[in-house]
Amino acid sequence: MLIDLRQLYENLGKSVDFDYEIDKDVCDSYIQVDFSKRPSVKGNITNRSGVIELKLSATYGLNHICDRCLIEFEHDYTFDMDVIVVNTAKDYSDGYIEVSGDKLNLDEQVLSTLLLHFPSKVLCRDDCKGLCQRCGADLNEGDCDCQD
Repeated sequence: MLIDLRQLYENLGKSVDFDYEIDKDVCDSYIQVDFSKRPSVKGNITNRSGVIELKLSATYGLNHICDRCLIEFEHDYTFDMDVIVVNTAKDYSDGYIEVSGDKLNLDEQVLSTLLLHFPSKVLCRDDCKGLCQRCGADLNEGDCDCQD
């Protein structure tokens, strides 16, 4: 989704609301992940006294394979963004999005932020016991016959 910032720059107090789902083709062109639910984005962008403020919430689902027991599972995620949109940022800060020109590619911002929120380790559940190192039995289903 492209947002025309020119309208916002010219009108103090102007606000644009959005509520949409990122297209599959757009997701696939940016990142190669197995979505169970494509990102759904809801929020607004507002000119507050000459400062362009972007607030949004994104929800999505991913298909995972547990790092301990190798079972396939789905997990839903949500993240919020509250940032200032600027033409040039003198400091590189997490609180700013630098945009060249008059258009903000919201899909690109959401998908790049989504990548930063990916977990480094995925577990089907917090207390996952994993697999037996000897026989490969799933220890979540019970003890195996191997000796400790």
